[in-house]
Amino acid sequence: ASASAPARPLLLQREGDFEDTLRSCLGEGCFTHVPDGAEKPRIAFLATGGAGDEVAKVLQAALQRSNVDVDLIPTSHAPPYGYGKNHGWTRIVRLAPSSLLEAVEDVEAGGGAGVLRQLVRWHCRISHVAAHTAMLTMRLDRLLEQPKVELEKFLSFCGAKKIKHKDLDKAAEDLGAVRQAVAAVEKRAAALNAEGAPFFVEALEDELERSNSFRNWPCETVWVPSGSEALAAELAPKCDMDHTSCSVPKDRCEQRGTCSTR
Repeated sequence: ASASAPARPLLLQREGDFEDTLRSCLGEGCFTHVPDGAEKPRIAFLATGGAGDEVAKVLQAALQRSNVDVDLIPTSHAPPYGYGKNHGWTRIVRLAPSSLLEAVEDVEAGGGAGVLRQLVRWHCRISHVAAHTAMLTMRLDRLLEQPKVELEKFLSFCGAKKIKHKDLDKAAEDLGAVRQAVAAVEKRAAALNAEGAPFFVEALEDELERSNSFRNWPCETVWVPSGSEALAAELAPKCDMDHTSCSVPKDRCEQRGTCSTR
């Protein structure tokens, strides 16, 4: 990292290895299918927690200002496996956390290492979909550090033909509510770090090792015994969403919470 890069005190040991697994798919070979019956491209905004909700509002407004005719659909449900037509998305935008501890705290106050396992397995599934479907991974801390750069990337990815500086300025101004949400979570995550960092470090290390840094297919289930059942239901694929089908048995049992470890 450069000398001017902001300090990231909440990062866990080996969190950089986790971040290296957060893939995008930006080339011409990436799948961009518009589902049959959809009136316009369907773009998933995959995010968790309150900060994700606030970012979604900013992105929706930015698309409207730039006259980008797409449906941006916020969801926390992981896309089903398959080669693109199963999940029903034309493109996917994934919001990656500033740190895993902040992500844990944002979805469940005082959440434990089981919640961290659920979140990294969710990201594992999304990165597997990036093997074939057009995907932009947007990191929350970078969005707040260099908002106009990240917002321009987002708009270009979604198909904006002409991006005006004044529209980027307005979108950057809209991030106030996001900054407030992040600041509140940051304080709580610092306490979480002080109280239980070794447990989180151990859980992340175990997840990276048992999954071969999330290269193994399929990703392990988000229904972690020591995690949150409510969170698992929000992260698992939802096979009855519009334009969605679950032809892979792993997705059907994952929705029901009946999958084995893999």
